[in-house]
Amino acid sequence: MVHKRGFYRRQIETAILQQVYEDGGDYEASTGYHVLVTQMFAVAMLLMRAGNDAPTPRFRRSCEA
Repeated sequence: MVHKRGFYRRQIETAILQQVYEDGGDYEASTGYHVLVTQMFAVAMLLMRAGNDAPTPRFRRSCEA
C-alpha cells in the first residue's frame, strides 16, 4: 500500500506542474475546468496531509497559487 501511495503521489505532483502555470492559471483557460483542477489538487493535498505524507514545497506552492 505504501508503495502505491508514493507512486500516485508522484503522479499527482507531476500533473499539477503540467496543469498549472506559475501564476496559478490553468493552461485550458476555462473557468469550469480551472475549478475542477483546483478541487482535484486540493483533495490530493488534504489526503497527503491526512496520511502524514507532507506534499513537496513545489506542489504546495502550485496549490496555493
